[in-house]
Amino acid sequence: MGNGWVWVRLPVFAEGDVIVDISLGFHRGRLEQIALTDAHAQYGTNWNDASEKQERLRAVSIGNWLAAKGFPASRYAWGSVEAGYDAKSCSGSASVRFHHHTVRS
Repeated sequence: MGNGWVWVRLPVFAEGDVIVDISLGFHRGRLEQIALTDAHAQYGTNWNDASEKQERLRAVSIGNWLAAKGFPASRYAWGSVEAGYDAKSCSGSASVRFHHHTVRS
């Protein structure tokens, strides 16, 4: 992307009613963020299908999936988990962000 970030998209997979789409965000070679979305067609498949209501439902779906896996939206010692709607991008998703601590010798 020209700004030190490299995104790697993993293969999409189905688990129950959720179609899990995961991208890994590396900043200068270090994993900083995991972006997740529910790619199920019921939420739309392109920009023409996009609506705030559908995207909010998409965010709830992937947030519930993460919570069922043991990672509800919250702050943790290692980072944070968030799920929600972003009006700027008109998208509903979840993210896992990591805190990196500098080790001093």
